[in-house]
Amino acid sequence: MDTTVNLIFTGEDLSALSADTVYRRLISAIDFDDYQWQRKHKVTFKGRRLAEGAELVLYKCPKCNAEITLRSEGNKLFCLSCGNEALMNSKLFFEPGTTDSIVYDGFDNWYDFQQESLLSEIHDPNFSITATTSLLWNEPGKYGYQVMGHGKLSLTREAVIFEGKVF
Repeated sequence: MDTTVNLIFTGEDLSALSADTVYRRLISAIDFDDYQWQRKHKVTFKGRRLAEGAELVLYKCPKCNAEITLRSEGNKLFCLSCGNEALMNSKLFFEPGTTDSIVYDGFDNWYDFQQESLLSEIHDPNFSITATTSLLWNEPGKYGYQVMGHGKLSLTREAVIFEGKVF
């Protein structure tokens, strides 16, 4: 464990500063980047399943750009669409699983890739995302949600659209 203690405020500071300034200073003081720290300290982790669950955060393949096709097993993250492979090493960084694999070294850089891709997609004038869904309603006096219908929900730059059957 690595700990640093710093004085952020004095009693006088808290009396004199605005709530917004206190909030910003506090957020700045507790900001921490685990991956930057790990890149510097290179702590070793032991385990046979270090990559398992990575697909809960990483959803886009950097090789074929397929989404929701990543799966993990043991220390391996792989794409069902193109076979791209990332192996998580004992320092919790990804390495290519094959000579033609394309991977980002850490969750942070892979996540940044996903965010940049998503922003690019959203700014496209033809942006649309569609999913099959159930329409639920919380009817007053009844417990839980009742199914009102099924259909397709679409999100575009202009609208949220439900197409389907109700009741």
